[in-house]
Amino acid sequence: MPRLLHSSIHDDASRAGDFTIRSALKSHGAAVHQTQFVTDQYVVTSIGGSTFVFAPGLDGRFRVDRMNRQLYRVDVAAQNPRPEQVRSLLGDLEIECDESPVEIDGRRCRVFRVHNRDARLVVSIECYCARIEGLERSALVAEREFDGAFQPFQLPLDDDEIVVRSTTRALAADFEQSQTVQLVALEPRIEGRDLWEEVLRYPMQRG
Repeated sequence: MPRLLHSSIHDDASRAGDFTIRSALKSHGAAVHQTQFVTDQYVVTSIGGSTFVFAPGLDGRFRVDRMNRQLYRVDVAAQNPRPEQVRSLLGDLEIECDESPVEIDGRRCRVFRVHNRDARLVVSIECYCARIEGLERSALVAEREFDGAFQPFQLPLDDDEIVVRSTTRALAADFEQSQTVQLVALEPRIEGRDLWEEVLRYPMQRG
């Protein structure tokens, strides 16, 4: 099985390129908080009481079972079984970028809007994204590429950009959904690096 390689066990100190990203996701009136620990080798995501790790060196995403010290592979294709069908419902998507950036929560943000016309599934997205120095060297870039293969659509973010605020609305004949994402905090460090690198050595199992 593939394993993530380490030259040594690191101490708890963070390194350049480490980020802790805290976000709030709201849908159907309920909010869920997400925390991501990002390094150049892996991305750990904690959301809804579950923890997942993605690492290019592990060839995929895994659910972390800390109690039993196991990693369970997440079948991303099974979770998103019909991306081509959804793409056909979306039709052609148009992306419009504002000429001037705006300031959101103290960050200089690029603004873009995504929408379609005369589609069976109507989508409207407004997104504010900011550039974060060093993010382009993190494993978050590889994770986005990995997810992009299984999703019907992906936000057109540059490698060094992060979503500061976004609103997505989807409408069909018998379906309506609205989701917002809000960046709560971003710190250029992580805690527990030695813990997460120990997790990456857990035996891997099928989900």
